[in-house]
Amino acid sequence: MNKLKNILLTKIKVKYLICFFALSLMHFGAHAGTCNIIGNESGAPVLCGVAKQGGMLFGEVPTVIRVYKGDVLVSYRGIFVVGLAYNTPETISLRFCQRRRCDTFTYNIEQRTFPEQHITVPARFDDFTPEVLARIERERQNVFAARAESINFDATAFMDMELPENLRTKRITAGYGFRRVVNGTPRRRHLGVDFAAPTGTPAKAIADGVITLADYMFFNGKSVYIKHGHGMSSSYMHLHTIDVNVGDVVKRGQVIGTIGNTGRSTGPHLHLGVYWRQSGLDPMLLLQNTRE
Repeated sequence: MNKLKNILLTKIKVKYLICFFALSLMHFGAHAGTCNIIGNESGAPVLCGVAKQGGMLFGEVPTVIRVYKGDVLVSYRGIFVVGLAYNTPETISLRFCQRRRCDTFTYNIEQRTFPEQHITVPARFDDFTPEVLARIERERQNVFAARAESINFDATAFMDMELPENLRTKRITAGYGFRRVVNGTPRRRHLGVDFAAPTGTPAKAIADGVITLADYMFFNGKSVYIKHGHGMSSSYMHLHTIDVNVGDVVKRGQVIGTIGNTGRSTGPHLHLGVYWRQSGLDPMLLLQNTRE
Protein backbone atom coordinates (compact mmCIF):
# COMPACT_ATOMS: atom_id res chain seq x y z
CA MET A 1 0.00 0.00 0.00
CA ASN A 2 2.96 2.37 0.31
CA LYS A 3 2.98 2.78 -3.45
CA LEU A 4 -0.48 4.34 -3.55
CA LYS A 5 -0.08 8.07 -3.04
CA ASN A 6 -2.50 10.19 -1.04
CA ILE A 7 -4.90 7.33 -0.38
CA LEU A 8 -7.14 6.99 2.63
CA LEU A 9 -8.21 3.42 3.41
CA THR A 10 -11.64 2.94 4.94
CA LYS A 11 -12.67 -0.47 6.20
CA ILE A 12 -16.21 -1.51 5.32
CA LYS A 13 -17.83 -4.72 6.52
CA VAL A 14 -19.26 -6.82 3.71
CA LYS A 15 -21.56 -9.79 4.27
CA TYR A 16 -19.81 -13.14 3.68
CA LEU A 17 -16.46 -11.45 3.03
CA ILE A 18 -13.72 -10.91 5.57
CA CYS A 19 -13.56 -7.20 4.79
CA PHE A 20 -13.44 -4.67 1.97
CA PHE A 21 -11.19 -1.64 1.75
CA ALA A 22 -12.49 1.33 -0.25
CA LEU A 23 -10.02 3.80 -1.67
CA SER A 24 -10.55 7.50 -1.17
CA LEU A 25 -8.28 9.35 -3.58
CA MET A 26 -7.60 12.72 -2.00
CA HIS A 27 -5.82 14.12 -5.04
CA PHE A 28 -8.43 13.28 -7.66
CA GLY A 29 -9.98 16.25 -9.41
CA ALA A 30 -13.68 16.73 -10.04
CA HIS A 31 -13.55 15.19 -13.51
CA ALA A 32 -11.92 12.05 -12.17
CA GLY A 33 -14.74 11.47 -9.74
CA THR A 34 -14.86 10.71 -6.05
CA CYS A 35 -15.12 7.70 -3.78
CA ASN A 36 -18.83 7.83 -3.00
CA ILE A 37 -20.33 5.42 -5.54
CA ILE A 38 -22.85 3.37 -3.57
CA GLY A 39 -24.30 0.05 -4.69
CA ASN A 40 -27.96 -0.89 -4.65
CA GLU A 41 -27.72 -3.62 -2.01
CA SER A 42 -27.11 -3.36 1.71
CA GLY A 43 -23.40 -3.81 2.45
CA ALA A 44 -22.28 -3.07 -1.10
CA PRO A 45 -18.70 -1.75 -1.20
CA VAL A 46 -18.36 1.99 -1.82
CA LEU A 47 -16.37 2.50 -5.03
CA CYS A 48 -14.31 5.29 -6.55
CA GLY A 49 -14.50 6.74 -10.03
CA VAL A 50 -17.20 8.07 -12.35
CA ALA A 51 -20.38 5.99 -12.64
CA LYS A 52 -21.50 7.02 -16.11
CA GLN A 53 -20.96 5.75 -19.63
CA GLY A 54 -17.33 6.44 -20.57
CA GLY A 55 -16.21 6.48 -16.93
CA MET A 56 -14.61 3.86 -14.70
CA LEU A 57 -15.02 2.30 -11.25
CA PHE A 58 -12.16 1.14 -9.06
CA GLY A 59 -11.13 0.24 -5.52
CA GLU A 60 -9.05 -2.15 -3.49
CA VAL A 61 -9.68 -5.38 -1.62
CA PRO A 62 -7.44 -7.75 0.34
CA THR A 63 -5.51 -9.92 -2.11
CA VAL A 64 -7.44 -13.04 -1.00
CA ILE A 65 -10.59 -11.58 -2.58
CA ARG A 66 -11.18 -11.72 -6.33
CA VAL A 67 -13.45 -9.29 -8.15
CA TYR A 68 -15.33 -10.26 -11.31
CA LYS A 69 -17.42 -8.40 -13.87
CA GLY A 70 -19.41 -11.20 -15.39
CA ASP A 71 -16.89 -13.98 -15.90
CA VAL A 72 -13.95 -11.60 -16.30
CA LEU A 73 -11.50 -11.26 -13.41
CA VAL A 74 -10.94 -7.51 -12.99
CA SER A 75 -8.78 -7.49 -9.85
CA TYR A 76 -5.01 -7.89 -9.75
CA ARG A 77 -3.04 -7.92 -6.51
CA GLY A 78 -5.96 -6.34 -4.69
CA ILE A 79 -6.61 -3.44 -7.06
CA PHE A 80 -9.67 -3.68 -9.27
CA VAL A 81 -10.72 -1.45 -12.16
CA VAL A 82 -13.86 -1.63 -14.29
CA GLY A 83 -14.14 0.53 -17.39
CA LEU A 84 -17.58 1.68 -18.51
CA ALA A 85 -17.87 1.68 -22.29
CA TYR A 86 -20.10 4.11 -24.18
CA ASN A 87 -22.86 1.46 -24.33
CA THR A 88 -22.68 0.22 -20.72
CA PRO A 89 -26.22 -0.62 -19.51
CA GLU A 90 -28.03 1.20 -16.71
CA THR A 91 -26.91 -1.36 -14.11
CA ILE A 92 -23.77 -3.48 -13.82
CA SER A 93 -22.98 -6.34 -11.45
CA LEU A 94 -19.71 -7.05 -9.67
CA ARG A 95 -18.90 -10.26 -7.80
CA PHE A 96 -16.59 -10.25 -4.80
CA CYS A 97 -15.34 -13.77 -4.11
CA GLN A 98 -13.27 -15.42 -1.41
CA ARG A 99 -12.57 -19.07 -2.10
CA ARG A 100 -15.96 -20.51 -3.14
CA ARG A 101 -18.12 -17.84 -1.52
CA CYS A 102 -19.20 -14.82 -3.55
CA ASP A 103 -21.38 -11.76 -3.07
CA THR A 104 -22.87 -9.90 -6.02
CA PHE A 105 -23.59 -6.19 -5.87
CA THR A 106 -25.12 -3.93 -8.51
CA TYR A 107 -24.31 -0.31 -9.35
CA ASN A 108 -26.29 2.20 -11.37
CA ILE A 109 -24.56 3.74 -14.39
CA GLU A 110 -25.65 7.13 -15.74
CA GLN A 111 -26.68 6.94 -19.38
CA ARG A 112 -25.58 9.48 -21.98
CA THR A 113 -26.71 10.66 -25.43
CA PHE A 114 -23.98 11.05 -28.05
CA PRO A 115 -24.25 13.27 -31.15
CA GLU A 116 -23.62 12.34 -34.75
CA GLN A 117 -20.72 13.80 -36.71
CA HIS A 118 -20.28 13.82 -40.50
CA ILE A 119 -16.79 14.01 -41.98
CA THR A 120 -15.37 13.78 -45.49
CA VAL A 121 -12.07 12.04 -46.22
CA PRO A 122 -10.20 11.12 -49.43
CA ALA A 123 -11.46 7.99 -51.19
CA ARG A 124 -8.27 6.05 -50.33
CA PHE A 125 -9.30 6.19 -46.66
CA ASP A 126 -12.79 4.87 -47.39
CA ASP A 127 -12.45 2.35 -50.24
CA PHE A 128 -9.77 -0.25 -49.55
CA THR A 129 -7.77 -2.66 -51.67
CA PRO A 130 -7.15 -6.21 -50.35
CA GLU A 131 -3.60 -5.19 -49.47
CA VAL A 132 -4.80 -2.23 -47.43
CA LEU A 133 -7.41 -4.37 -45.68
CA ALA A 134 -4.69 -6.84 -44.69
CA ARG A 135 -2.58 -3.99 -43.33
CA ILE A 136 -5.53 -2.61 -41.36
CA GLU A 137 -6.15 -6.01 -39.77
CA ARG A 138 -2.47 -6.45 -38.82
CA GLU A 139 -2.42 -3.04 -37.21
CA ARG A 140 -5.69 -3.72 -35.40
CA GLN A 141 -4.20 -6.85 -33.84
CA ASN A 142 -1.07 -4.91 -32.84
CA VAL A 143 -3.23 -2.32 -31.08
CA PHE A 144 -5.22 -5.03 -29.26
CA ALA A 145 -1.97 -6.59 -28.05
CA ALA A 146 -0.59 -3.22 -26.92
CA ARG A 147 -3.70 -2.51 -24.83
CA ALA A 148 -3.68 -6.00 -23.34
CA GLU A 149 -0.17 -5.49 -21.95
CA SER A 150 -1.63 -3.24 -19.26
CA ILE A 151 -3.98 -5.85 -17.76
CA ASN A 152 -1.42 -7.47 -15.43
CA PHE A 153 0.85 -4.43 -15.22
CA ASP A 154 1.01 -3.69 -11.50
CA ALA A 155 1.08 0.11 -11.60
CA THR A 156 -1.38 2.73 -10.44
CA ALA A 157 -0.53 5.66 -12.71
CA PHE A 158 -4.13 5.62 -13.97
CA MET A 159 -4.98 7.41 -10.71
CA ASP A 160 -2.80 10.36 -11.73
CA MET A 161 -3.92 11.00 -15.31
CA GLU A 162 -3.84 14.67 -16.21
CA LEU A 163 -4.57 16.60 -19.39
CA PRO A 164 -1.33 18.30 -20.52
CA GLU A 165 -1.36 22.04 -19.97
CA ASN A 166 -0.83 22.82 -23.67
CA LEU A 167 -4.15 21.12 -24.54
CA ARG A 168 -6.37 22.74 -21.91
CA THR A 169 -7.27 25.73 -24.07
CA LYS A 170 -7.29 23.92 -27.42
CA ARG A 171 -10.51 23.59 -29.39
CA ILE A 172 -12.16 20.15 -29.27
CA THR A 173 -13.21 19.17 -32.78
CA ALA A 174 -14.69 15.76 -31.96
CA GLY A 175 -15.80 14.40 -28.62
CA TYR A 176 -16.07 10.97 -27.08
CA GLY A 177 -18.85 8.68 -28.27
CA PHE A 178 -19.70 10.60 -31.43
CA ARG A 179 -21.43 8.48 -34.06
CA ARG A 180 -19.18 8.93 -37.07
CA VAL A 181 -20.56 9.15 -40.61
CA VAL A 182 -17.67 9.05 -43.08
CA ASN A 183 -18.37 10.11 -46.66
CA GLY A 184 -22.06 9.47 -46.03
CA THR A 185 -21.60 5.97 -44.55
CA PRO A 186 -22.07 5.23 -40.81
CA ARG A 187 -18.80 4.05 -39.24
CA ARG A 188 -17.52 3.16 -35.79
CA ARG A 189 -17.90 5.36 -32.73
CA HIS A 190 -15.28 8.00 -32.05
CA LEU A 191 -13.83 6.67 -28.80
CA GLY A 192 -11.53 9.52 -27.88
CA VAL A 193 -11.25 13.30 -27.94
CA ASP A 194 -9.73 15.34 -30.78
CA PHE A 195 -7.82 18.52 -29.90
CA ALA A 196 -7.05 20.89 -32.79
CA ALA A 197 -3.45 22.11 -32.59
CA PRO A 198 -0.78 23.28 -35.04
CA THR A 199 1.59 20.72 -36.51
CA GLY A 200 4.66 20.44 -34.31
CA THR A 201 2.87 21.13 -31.01
CA PRO A 202 4.39 18.84 -28.34
CA ALA A 203 2.34 15.74 -27.55
CA LYS A 204 2.73 14.77 -23.89
CA ALA A 205 1.94 11.67 -21.84
CA ILE A 206 -1.11 11.97 -19.59
CA ALA A 207 0.40 9.70 -16.91
CA ASP A 208 3.47 7.67 -16.04
CA GLY A 209 3.77 4.46 -18.02
CA VAL A 210 5.62 2.28 -20.50
CA ILE A 211 5.44 2.56 -24.29
CA THR A 212 3.77 -0.55 -25.75
CA LEU A 213 3.44 0.53 -29.40
CA ALA A 214 4.92 3.28 -31.56
CA ASP A 215 4.14 2.95 -35.25
CA TYR A 216 2.83 4.56 -38.43
CA MET A 217 -0.63 3.08 -39.08
CA PHE A 218 -3.09 3.42 -41.93
CA PHE A 219 -6.01 4.98 -40.05
CA ASN A 220 -4.28 6.31 -36.93
CA GLY A 221 -1.17 7.69 -38.62
CA LYS A 222 1.89 7.98 -36.41
CA SER A 223 0.69 6.76 -33.03
CA VAL A 224 1.96 6.00 -29.54
CA TYR A 225 0.36 3.71 -26.95
CA ILE A 226 1.22 3.76 -23.25
CA LYS A 227 0.26 1.28 -20.53
CA HIS A 228 -0.56 2.74 -17.11
CA GLY A 229 -1.56 -0.34 -15.13
CA HIS A 230 -4.54 -2.54 -14.25
CA GLY A 231 -5.88 -2.54 -17.80
CA MET A 232 -5.64 1.22 -18.30
CA SER A 233 -3.79 2.63 -21.30
CA SER A 234 -3.69 5.78 -23.42
CA SER A 235 -3.19 6.45 -27.12
CA TYR A 236 -1.95 9.47 -29.09
CA MET A 237 -2.78 9.43 -32.79
CA HIS A 238 -2.12 11.36 -36.03
CA LEU A 239 1.28 12.55 -34.76
CA HIS A 240 3.78 14.40 -36.93
CA THR A 241 6.78 12.83 -35.19
CA ILE A 242 7.30 10.03 -32.68
CA ASP A 243 10.05 10.66 -30.13
CA VAL A 244 9.85 7.43 -28.07
CA ASN A 245 10.42 3.72 -28.61
CA VAL A 246 8.64 0.58 -27.42
CA GLY A 247 9.77 -0.25 -23.90
CA ASP A 248 10.62 3.34 -22.92
CA VAL A 249 9.49 4.37 -19.45
CA VAL A 250 7.82 7.79 -19.56
CA LYS A 251 6.62 10.27 -16.97
CA ARG A 252 3.42 12.29 -16.90
CA GLY A 253 3.93 15.42 -18.99
CA GLN A 254 6.90 14.00 -20.91
CA VAL A 255 7.01 14.82 -24.63
CA ILE A 256 6.44 11.64 -26.66
CA GLY A 257 6.19 13.29 -30.09
CA THR A 258 4.59 16.20 -31.90
CA ILE A 259 1.02 16.74 -33.03
CA GLY A 260 0.36 16.33 -36.75
CA ASN A 261 -2.00 15.31 -39.53
CA THR A 262 -1.01 11.75 -40.44
CA GLY A 263 -3.35 8.85 -41.22
CA ARG A 264 -7.08 9.41 -41.77
CA SER A 265 -7.21 12.98 -40.56
CA THR A 266 -8.97 16.13 -41.73
CA GLY A 267 -6.49 18.57 -40.20
CA PRO A 268 -3.71 18.88 -37.61
CA HIS A 269 -4.93 17.55 -34.28
CA LEU A 270 -4.27 15.07 -31.51
CA HIS A 271 -6.66 12.19 -31.02
CA LEU A 272 -6.33 11.30 -27.33
CA GLY A 273 -7.74 7.96 -26.25
CA VAL A 274 -8.04 6.32 -22.84
CA TYR A 275 -8.81 2.61 -22.69
CA TRP A 276 -9.67 -0.02 -20.11
CA ARG A 277 -8.58 -3.25 -21.73
CA GLN A 278 -10.27 -2.96 -25.16
CA SER A 279 -13.02 -0.52 -24.12
CA GLY A 280 -12.64 3.14 -25.01
CA LEU A 281 -13.37 5.55 -22.14
CA ASP A 282 -13.98 9.30 -22.05
CA PRO A 283 -10.75 11.22 -21.27
CA MET A 284 -12.73 14.29 -20.24
CA LEU A 285 -14.33 12.32 -17.40
CA LEU A 286 -11.14 10.74 -16.12
CA LEU A 287 -8.34 13.29 -16.46
CA GLN A 288 -7.55 16.03 -13.98
CA ASN A 289 -7.48 19.69 -15.11
CA THR A 290 -9.36 19.00 -18.31
CA ARG A 291 -10.09 22.64 -19.19
CA GLU A 292 -8.92 26.11 -18.17
